[in-house]
Amino acid sequence: MHRDSILFIDDFKMTKRKITYVRHPRPIGHKNLCYGQTDLDILHSDELALAQAILSLPLENFQIFSSPLRRCQKVAKSLNKPFSVDPLLKEINFGVYEGVAWDNVPKKQLDLWNADIENFHFPQGESYLDLKKRVGKFLFNTKTLQNTLIIGHAGVIRAILDIFQKTPIQELLKREIPYGHIGEIIF
Repeated sequence: MHRDSILFIDDFKMTKRKITYVRHPRPIGHKNLCYGQTDLDILHSDELALAQAILSLPLENFQIFSSPLRRCQKVAKSLNKPFSVDPLLKEINFGVYEGVAWDNVPKKQLDLWNADIENFHFPQGESYLDLKKRVGKFLFNTKTLQNTLIIGHAGVIRAILDIFQKTPIQELLKREIPYGHIGEIIF
């Protein structure tokens, strides 16, 4: 499993808080598929391997949260610890192109998205800024103002890093977030 650590000191000098974020394992049937909120499954062996890696971390006094999508929830369940499911942690919604092969998404739509990655949304979908607002709402909810483990998606992780590092999404997209990645932010 992949790990990185980022130190961020909050301007308000609050009590230190740690967010450990985990990207789900590689989904079954994901190749060339636009699958943001499409509920793809994962291999049981990948689920168990990632859960084992998470359990090797010092997670005392952590509140555990998972996206409601099964590629995340299965990992959370395998931890055999109490956890909460929060719909705010779902991946970005690609609207009418959810579950469609990328080759079948019109080039014009992809060009518009690439030209304005923050604001563009596919028909009936959401923009990156919509996702970032949703993730921010989760992060600053009073229930989550303690050490937190989040089992989520690449888009959610990028939004977390954007919020705390103030790194533009265009830069964050250059950073690979592999399946099974584990990272943390201390602030």
